[in-house]
Amino acid sequence: MTSRRPITIEDLYALRFVGDPQVSPDGRRVAFVVTVIDRDADVYRSHLWLASPDGGEARQHTRGAHRDASPRWSPDGRLLAFVSDRSGEKHVWVIPADGGEAQRVTDGPPVAAAPAWSPDGRWLAYSAKAGARHDPEEPRVVDRVRYKADGEGLWDGRWKQIFIVAAAADACAGVQITTETCDHLDPAWSPDGRLLAYVANPDRGADFTNVSDLWVVPVTEIGAAGAARRLTRSLGPVQSPSWSPDGSRIAYFGHDNACMNATNMGVWIAFADGDAGPADPVNLTAGYDRSFSHHLISDMRAHPSPGVPTWTPDGRRILCLVADGGTTQVCAVEVPAFPPSQPSPPSPPFAADRIPGSPEIRSTNFSGGSEGREASTRTSPRTGVEARSSVRILTEGRRDIYGYSFDRTCGRVALAISDPLVPGDVWAGEVEARGDGAALGGDLLRRLTALNAPLLDQVEMSVPERFEFQGAGGL
Repeated sequence: MTSRRPITIEDLYALRFVGDPQVSPDGRRVAFVVTVIDRDADVYRSHLWLASPDGGEARQHTRGAHRDASPRWSPDGRLLAFVSDRSGEKHVWVIPADGGEAQRVTDGPPVAAAPAWSPDGRWLAYSAKAGARHDPEEPRVVDRVRYKADGEGLWDGRWKQIFIVAAAADACAGVQITTETCDHLDPAWSPDGRLLAYVANPDRGADFTNVSDLWVVPVTEIGAAGAARRLTRSLGPVQSPSWSPDGSRIAYFGHDNACMNATNMGVWIAFADGDAGPADPVNLTAGYDRSFSHHLISDMRAHPSPGVPTWTPDGRRILCLVADGGTTQVCAVEVPAFPPSQPSPPSPPFAADRIPGSPEIRSTNFSGGSEGREASTRTSPRTGVEARSSVRILTEGRRDIYGYSFDRTCGRVALAISDPLVPGDVWAGEVEARGDGAALGGDLLRRLTALNAPLLDQVEMSVPERFEFQGAGGL
């Protein structure tokens, strides 16, 4: 056996950072981002890669001395929209999935985050910094509390607004949908393409709070077709809106500030139509003592693009990430049937029964049985609406799942997974039908990349030991 050498600071330059896995709508390909360090230029470079969930060597799809990020599949799976600074500022580009030259779609203000395809594939919605940029040569007057941010630096006086643009456009200025003097984030199309959901807080005191709200606005190709409606009640943060298959509800991550910033992030649903359910949003996971979405920060990454709440095609469950004992896992949250304007009727709680032991990701049933089930039942003190649901953890192991996406049937999944010895790789697998439910894990998952193996095979790594103890009050 070849002896391994100690790791050195110079080895940092050889690491490749993998993230944002996006499985195609038909489940046949996975797009993801690989970031490397350009030592000579002292900058990061990132490019799009593609892999097959069935195995085979992953291949690099874009190249160049720039940063490509946030790949998103068109509904027909033929194109990838992504954000790139290859033209100087960040803009939306589109590239054929089978290969070819990328085409720049947007012009005007620089794009701030991932684009979102309309259901018919004709349009892209995105958030961009609108307005005049502050002249860096002129004195800067700071007149807001949040005048700088990680990854962005000093605020340049421009607010992030929602735009739409034709996906076939050639460097076209998009149509601005929002105008309030605040940041507008996370655009999401309704299934019929007539509404856009987004997150914003236009209140003048927004800098003094963590509150944001979920809004919907009707849109046409010439812009907003009516006034925006607020669906939430300014209780706390809102992130990652995702429409139900029938367009009646929107799932999102958020909390009600019950413990201020220490409040667990939950999975909530708001009702796009006031006649479809309770007037107030409902926290489906209020009684579950874990925080949802992604929260782990390491030396390898901070604040990755973890994914949005994903509805199963029947609208009965929402698939997402949950923090669990220093790890991050995939889970399924049951969505109860709400009669119009009434909370869900009581249902018996389920006993938690986790698969023990193995450090590998293991399969867990999330319907028709007791495996991995735990009740989530509580009346919200802020909304007065009671939600009864169940949360089933589908994966297990001492790992951090920091990115996920499902195909259109929720039959295949792509995951970005790291552990203390591996900075991160892309995995894929099937969601296997079992009874009236499904399972994910074990031999259903395949590792698609091992991009850091050439380095990791040479160096000696310290294997951490987990230590647990009982705290005050038996916690």
